[in-house]
Amino acid sequence: MEKTKQQLLEKEEQIEKNKGRLESLVDVALRFSRMPPEAMVMLPEGSSKTLRVSKALAMISKDIKEETQKLAQQKYELEQLQKTLEIQKKNKENRQQALKEKRKDLEKNLEERKRLQASLRKDIQEEARRAKELAKKAGLQVNRGIIVNDYMETSDPNIFAVGECACTGVHGANRL
Repeated sequence: MEKTKQQLLEKEEQIEKNKGRLESLVDVALRFSRMPPEAMVMLPEGSSKTLRVSKALAMISKDIKEETQKLAQQKYELEQLQKTLEIQKKNKENRQQALKEKRKDLEKNLEERKRLQASLRKDIQEEARRAKELAKKAGLQVNRGIIVNDYMETSDPNIFAVGECACTGVHGANRL
């Protein structure tokens, strides 16, 4: 997009340079256009002088035509660059809008995930609390959870505890 903008600026500068030259050529042509046609103009110096002036006018009108064609081509290129720039700008805006919408969706999903994680954490804590209460009722040793050894056995060798409700060691740290 920057390259297109740079090309656009270069074309505008080139047109401005050629504009002054073309204006001077048009002024000369207008001055001569007010005169009678070449065949009727006879300069006082004679026919050779008239012939040279006539050739000069023909060259000037040819230069004006060439400059006009160059300017028309440059104008066309400039318009094409402007169209390209507008298309690129519109595409960029569309991509930005799509990214904004995607970001909103992702933020919504993230909030839902955070809510679900918080709910899951709460549910896990509640289940661990229930298991601890059940273990107390069953007469098992409990601290911050159901106390187990390295083989996950509780104080009753026929009952095992695993997961969030099981605690090992003196400090009662969760095994998992």
